[in-house]
Amino acid sequence: MPKPDCTTVVVTVPRGRLAMKLMTVSSATYMYNGDGLRLSKTVSGTTQAFTWDEAEGLPSLLVDGTTNYVYGPSGLPLEQVSSGGKVTYYHHDQLGSTRALTNASGTTVGTASYAGYGKVSGTTGSTTPFGYAGQYGDAESGLQYLQARYYDPGTAHPQPRSAGNPDSGPLRLLGGQPPQLHRPVWSR
Repeated sequence: MPKPDCTTVVVTVPRGRLAMKLMTVSSATYMYNGDGLRLSKTVSGTTQAFTWDEAEGLPSLLVDGTTNYVYGPSGLPLEQVSSGGKVTYYHHDQLGSTRALTNASGTTVGTASYAGYGKVSGTTGSTTPFGYAGQYGDAESGLQYLQARYYDPGTAHPQPRSAGNPDSGPLRLLGGQPPQLHRPVWSR
């Protein structure tokens, strides 16, 4: 796995949100909003836009590029729909890891198995970015994107905040200090 080259660039985007270009791995570049959610991923010159459902609880990825995702009540993806309308259904184990993919007729079109701590030990057929514990994985970096940080299943260690930049994320806007009751966030 290539070592991430971490840079930070802050720009203003519509609605006043901040976007941060935080990590470049090999030929991939990732863009994030001020809340740390991925806005886009560019791999070898091809950009995929990300759309999130932030209505309740943890944000859920609805679209990555041309693939749409539908979630169940547990917060795990139930199905993915390609731009051509092809539907693939997810089958998870008790941890939430994707173990099998089936098509609309119920035929298994892909399987995945995992070693300890989430390293993929084998796949057959179709694959999906949602793997171990139902988390989104990036094939180009080998890391899982956990929204708040990255996880390396090969070493079983989370990566430093925003892939090496501890001054990123919501606390960056507060000078690195967590909000306190006697010092309101809006006064800074």
